[in-house]
Amino acid sequence: MMEIKTVEPKAPDKYEAAEAERTEYVNKILTSKADKKVVVAGPGTGKTFLFKKVLNGKTKTLTLSFVNALVDDLALELYGISEVRTLHSFGRSELAKILKKDVNIYSKLSHIIRHDFQVLTGGDIEFDVLFHERKDTDANLAFYETRRKFYDCYGFTDVVHAAVKAFETNKNNVPTYEQVLIDEFQDFNELEVSLIDMLAEKSPILLAGDDDQALYEFLKNASAHHIRLRHSKEMPEYESFNLPFCARCPEVVVAATNDLIENAKANGFLKERIKKPYIYLPNKDKDKISSQFPAIGYTNKFSTQVPWFIEKCIGETANALKNKFEVLIITSNNNQVRTIAHSLIKKGFRNVDYPEKKKDREVNLLDAFDMLIQNKVDNLGWRIIISLLLKSDECDEILKKSAKDLSINLYKFLSVDFVKAVLQTAKTVKYILQEKTVTPELLEATFKQFGLDPNKISSDYLYDEFYALNPPNGHPALRNIPIKVTTIQSSKGLAADVVFIANFDDRFFLKDGSNISDQDICNFLVALTRTKKKAFIISTVPKTTPSLLKWIDRSRIELIK
Repeated sequence: MMEIKTVEPKAPDKYEAAEAERTEYVNKILTSKADKKVVVAGPGTGKTFLFKKVLNGKTKTLTLSFVNALVDDLALELYGISEVRTLHSFGRSELAKILKKDVNIYSKLSHIIRHDFQVLTGGDIEFDVLFHERKDTDANLAFYETRRKFYDCYGFTDVVHAAVKAFETNKNNVPTYEQVLIDEFQDFNELEVSLIDMLAEKSPILLAGDDDQALYEFLKNASAHHIRLRHSKEMPEYESFNLPFCARCPEVVVAATNDLIENAKANGFLKERIKKPYIYLPNKDKDKISSQFPAIGYTNKFSTQVPWFIEKCIGETANALKNKFEVLIITSNNNQVRTIAHSLIKKGFRNVDYPEKKKDREVNLLDAFDMLIQNKVDNLGWRIIISLLLKSDECDEILKKSAKDLSINLYKFLSVDFVKAVLQTAKTVKYILQEKTVTPELLEATFKQFGLDPNKISSDYLYDEFYALNPPNGHPALRNIPIKVTTIQSSKGLAADVVFIANFDDRFFLKDGSNISDQDICNFLVALTRTKKKAFIISTVPKTTPSLLKWIDRSRIELIK
């Protein structure tokens, strides 16, 4: 009789087992019949991959977030399978449908109206806070609405508020979708949550976020309470899920992140944090990287030495990897961003990306001329012009005269010669934009209006061109490495092979300079978990270890002299 041999099935290796477990978490979300889902997804745990799976086969879908940079990235990832919008863009388009007319929007409108309030009432109020926190009965909102109508424009916040009010007044105005996805829900405020709740009444919705990555509590009155509430048993209409496996970071960064969380909780912080695992996802490539870079680099240098140290580490990393890689430098404020970026450029790095412009909140002449090119009697355009070109007392006096009768256009309170000169500049700007010929005299006057020196622009251009041809410094192999320098808040949604957290001192990274807060912990966590391969931390106060660094196991830190 022939002997029959049984073949034992091959046991899955650790990579297959880890991937299978990760897939199981995703499949639980995909197979759930719940119309309302909330997914807590840690850094690098595959949120965008999940979005693609959820949207598969659906035609009418909406994906919302609140940060332009995040929306740009998502729009590319979800191109052709979902309408991806910022909250204010969505609010604007829906309001236009309801009002059956175009809706003008200007990001800095609330700052303009706040100054109007100061001039016309002698008081001061942050209108955005009233909108964010749904203080709908506050009497000061009547002033805002009067001025908004005068300017025939909405801001980023009040356009969302207006859309929400329109939805609440008539729920037939709320659009329906096969699926709505909400990204970064941990950073939504009361107003934005109101919008999401209205959408959730009409369409299946999935909220994604992570309370460990909440960054905007102080910037836009956001609260991680909203995601925690929906993830808890207190809102049973939401089914809650986790994505725990990190495929982005090397093993030491995942371990350091868990150290940070565990020590934060042991010291009385993160008391309301959603309890969830954060697990390194092993695969062959990531294990190789984790073995090659088993520790987080830490050094203490004088602030003037920071760019030199970054250059040195980039060179050493290039020698170790012998392949292309990207660098992300995260620091605490925009002044530090520009200082580091300029220093690296002087060292010969050609591919440095950083925010050169002043804060976006600041009003500028280009905003005004853009409006006056479209409509030469535009009240908001003229309001910006007088704030920038007239003395403050002259501007205030015109605002007070105008406020007595808002049926009269603002420009009529200005001298004929002033109006004529401004409109001539607007016309010149329009010609420049249309690439039409402009006389040297008009061009010179226009440059002067903007505080620009054409001779300096020309010399800077020539310098940049010759500099690109003959860079004075820098190793040829390193010159074109992509380097992005940014702040913690602006790093959200970014990731890079090599991450430097610069100026990591308590005086810069702790909100009050000495005492740790939940926000500080989240900031550090977000910065550290941008890392794909190697992380470096640089402090600048001599003989002082940063408080948050003490919460990471010393075995995970490589001290670099």
